[in-house]
Amino acid sequence: MQRELSFTEVADDVVFKEELLEFEKPKIVIPGKTIKLPSRENRGASFHEKKAKNKKVNVRYDHKKAMQEKYGKPKKKRRK
Repeated sequence: MQRELSFTEVADDVVFKEELLEFEKPKIVIPGKTIKLPSRENRGASFHEKKAKNKKVNVRYDHKKAMQEKYGKPKKKRRK
């Protein structure tokens, strides 16, 4: 940028400490330990329930079960 930086003197009443504040401390992550989400009452406005159209669950089609319901007995493949 080819500019000189201007520095100002720090006031005498400012005290510098080596101690870190709570949000500055490194987080200790333990592998395999899950993080708990806040309860539903304490989540806030950013969390909301899914819409009804997005709550659908895909159900797999079971051919054997469908034939059992239709014919009353399982329909099997026959050998030729």
